[in-house]
Amino acid sequence: MCVAAAHRGQGLALSLLMELAQRCTTQKLFSSTNVSNAPAQRLFARAGFVPSGIVENLDPGDPELIFFKALQKDEPQHR
Repeated sequence: MCVAAAHRGQGLALSLLMELAQRCTTQKLFSSTNVSNAPAQRLFARAGFVPSGIVENLDPGDPELIFFKALQKDEPQHR
């Protein structure tokens, strides 16, 4: 996700992530960013994501950080 420079700092990315989590039909949500992208890491933390792992060698010298968020989804009712 990328927010245009003129619109940054208004909470748009956080709002989009929270809306995505609401619409997600799974109980787990994953995302990632490079180690060098501190603003995205802060965004994921504010949205309730936690670090989950690292993938090396996607971008030389800049590992990919994987983030995870557990979603509270209602279990289907069995009759």
